[in-house]
Amino acid sequence: SKDDVTAVSTAEAYFERPIQDRQGRPTYFNQNRLEKASLLNPYWQVRLTNNSALAVAESNGP
Repeated sequence: SKDDVTAVSTAEAYFERPIQDRQGRPTYFNQNRLEKASLLNPYWQVRLTNNSALAVAESNGP
């Protein structure tokens, strides 16, 4: 109906571990190699991204 309101948002999850801690020391593990992402790690983050034209078109309906 004409009274419907639709909101569309798109997000992406990414893994980012700080290069240095608060004292400026490197935060590398595994013999000075960068740590690989795993689902058990707390450094997963999310950010909003631009909506694709397809997502906007789908939200408008037929």
